[in-house]
Amino acid sequence: MTMRHFQDHMDKLKRFGMPGKDEWTAFAITCFLIAFMLSFREWGGEQFDAALGFKNLAITLLLVVIALGIHVGVQIFTGMWIGFKIEYKIWTTGLLIGLVITVVSKGRLFFLAPGGIFLHHLATHRLGYFRYGINLWAQSMIVIWSLVATVIIATISKGLFSLTGSPLIYKFMMINLWLAIFTLLPLPPLDGSRLLFASRSFWVFAFITVVSWSILLLFTSFWITLFGSLLVATIATIIYYALFERMAWKWIY
Repeated sequence: MTMRHFQDHMDKLKRFGMPGKDEWTAFAITCFLIAFMLSFREWGGEQFDAALGFKNLAITLLLVVIALGIHVGVQIFTGMWIGFKIEYKIWTTGLLIGLVITVVSKGRLFFLAPGGIFLHHLATHRLGYFRYGINLWAQSMIVIWSLVATVIIATISKGLFSLTGSPLIYKFMMINLWLAIFTLLPLPPLDGSRLLFASRSFWVFAFITVVSWSILLLFTSFWITLFGSLLVATIATIIYYALFERMAWKWIY
């Protein structure tokens, strides 16, 4: 990367990187509703405790803001690097479904569907990624880097929890893991739909990797988690390709 490209990227971040008022509002509503769902069962034991409930809600809200903020922030940074302005939009239907599931199940189940990103051309900048239209692979790369960041934060949190035993760090780790899994669901406008449209096999590999990584991270070491999740995802992707993609091509031709 040359100094000219770096200066161009910094200029794009300065001029277009800051979210608008509607995006801040959507982000705040998303964080509050997700925090409410995740802390639904933390308003006391057999007896309702409003003070304890508001305290747990506030703590959960702070953790969600950090986790989702990093996730969306990496998408904005990566999008600017490629040459797109990233706009975050709330998924009202998904959040309402999540609220209904949480209330009906009394907090035992939840569906975290924060929202999705929309890409806009930065036509005034000609340096960097050359593109025609909204490239599906460009969208998938933006999604992948934000996913990697979320998983890394969760993994670091696991290491800190192993050292300190702090329940707050454990909760932060779980929020990041749930965020990584739910955002990868292939439902528009979630991130998973962007990845699925670019490559079904790539989505299978990414989703199985994240799910197996999340499970292994809770019970094993980092290296077992790393190699185990990649191994499981690779085998699952090969099976998927052999059973579906390859047969589909034979049927077409």
